[in-house]
Amino acid sequence: MRTIVPSANGHVAGGPVTLSAVLVGRGADLESASLSADGADAGAQIDKRSPRDWTIHATQKLSDGPHTVRVLVRDTSGLAGGFTWQITVGEPAPQPAQPAPAASPKPAE
Repeated sequence: MRTIVPSANGHVAGGPVTLSAVLVGRGADLESASLSADGADAGAQIDKRSPRDWTIHATQKLSDGPHTVRVLVRDTSGLAGGFTWQITVGEPAPQPAQPAPAASPKPAE
């Protein structure tokens, strides 16, 4: 795995979210790749960029809040490996207000 979108622990606006990963085949059966969001198959498409460099991607309507994305690939002997990452969809939680800086006293005239 070389590149993931959205990034791990990334935050994206609400609406359809594009999930993707660039797969680099070193002993991997890239045709076996799957992409899931919150444990459900994302119905991903795989684009072969070169014999050893593929992209898997899907666009999903995800509810606001945290989500788990996973890419799974099997190697030529059938063993599975992959990468799992978290994203958050929707508006970020409001940050606590910072106290105003204390006023500096004016020098006596």
